[in-house]
Amino acid sequence: MSDKPDRSSFKKILAAICMGFLTYLFFPVASSVISAYFNQDARFDPQRSQNPTTLPSSPTETARLPTPQETIQTPPPTPIQTPKPEPTISGEWEGKYICSKRITGVTVAMAQTGNKVIADFVLYPPRENSDIPRGVERYDGRSGSARYQGDFNPTSRLINFPRGTWREQPAPFWTAFGFHGEFDENLETFSGRMDHHSCTTINLTKKDD
Repeated sequence: MSDKPDRSSFKKILAAICMGFLTYLFFPVASSVISAYFNQDARFDPQRSQNPTTLPSSPTETARLPTPQETIQTPPPTPIQTPKPEPTISGEWEGKYICSKRITGVTVAMAQTGNKVIADFVLYPPRENSDIPRGVERYDGRSGSARYQGDFNPTSRLINFPRGTWREQPAPFWTAFGFHGEFDENLETFSGRMDHHSCTTINLTKKDD
């Protein structure tokens, strides 16, 4: 039997040495690659994250940013209040006055501008259904018209019309006497007196517009 070492055994020993040497060289690199692979997988996979208690958020639960309309709250518009019109005596008034114990029908069209009032005074025989006081005759003369300019006090509701100017004189001797008086609180009726010793009252009611 020969004392020379077996060649096959020698090759096996040499191969084992080489494998050990290669393992020694490449094991750290392989370990790093494998570790990096699993760490990367854990970062991107929600099921393998380091915080297993955190559940993936649902797309419907994503925080919604407020819209510009929700961010800036516009206050509701303030309702515009239409001012009430100032009380006025402008309009057509109808009534009667008494002079020389005779009832005379009258229509007065008033136009108010501030405290100034222009009145067109039209007189005529009274209507047949007029109430005639005892001892007072019915006027049976011709119709006529006069224009008056007066001053109105809205606080006291008093008005004064000096003597008017005839536009249509009923007769040569007739005078367009002035008159004065007071309106009620609602500016619907007028009570006054004619400015002549032979005359007494004048009463007017505002006609509906």
